[in-house]
Amino acid sequence: KAQVYDESGRVIEAQETYKAADKPHFFDVQFTQGFYDAKTPASLARIKLTDINGNPVSGKVTVKAARLENKLNEESLNSPIAPDDGSLLDRVFTNNQEEEQAFTQELDLRQETQATLEMPPLPEGIYRLTLSSPKAADLKLVFLVAEEESSLALPSVAIAQHEEYHPGAYAKFLIGAGQLNGPKQVEIYAGKDFLVNTQLASKGVNILTVPVENEYRGGFGVHWFGASDYKAFQNSAFADVPYDNKKLSLTWQGAPSVLPGERVN
Repeated sequence: KAQVYDESGRVIEAQETYKAADKPHFFDVQFTQGFYDAKTPASLARIKLTDINGNPVSGKVTVKAARLENKLNEESLNSPIAPDDGSLLDRVFTNNQEEEQAFTQELDLRQETQATLEMPPLPEGIYRLTLSSPKAADLKLVFLVAEEESSLALPSVAIAQHEEYHPGAYAKFLIGAGQLNGPKQVEIYAGKDFLVNTQLASKGVNILTVPVENEYRGGFGVHWFGASDYKAFQNSAFADVPYDNKKLSLTWQGAPSVLPGERVN
């Protein structure tokens, strides 16, 4: 910030903000799904290297994935995972030890491009993805691989596998809590309308599969709740179903030029 005075004594000032960091490169990582099906290969994440201003740069990246201890620390028992807060997974399992290496890959990233990291078939588990590059600080992220009837030790979760679905598809949600020893009540709603109200007998965590109907356009939500051992558990998630079955077209013919104040039909 700089200040100067003109001949009359008036203050003239200007300021500029600059970013600084220990490392010149940064990771930009986007997981392709909220969670992944066990024993099924999938595209895991889209990865870019950027400079401090977010501009893509070239570089080599080493990616390692390891399965963590399947346990939930006491301080994390009351930390429900919000659908849009994947970073909470990283905090909840930050102290879990790595039990087994899952896979390692080397990526050669070119400027203006991003790499898609492919995941081999993996057994159910809580996994930590570690990315390293010579000019970037290491980045550690947690992702989940689940069976239909899961034994994952998770806090209350409601995670949509994909953000968007279309009528005729089957939407998947990871719901439940590792400590829940009773059934779950599940509600599916669109806006203010309840569409489905059912009970699942399975305890703990499981994958809920929902057939997406045409009436779900505009998006729908899944809410579940349950109780056991004097503890209540609940969470909600939302999935978008776009109105892509209709198209709006507009044709307009106007005068090539008009005078100020002239009316145009």
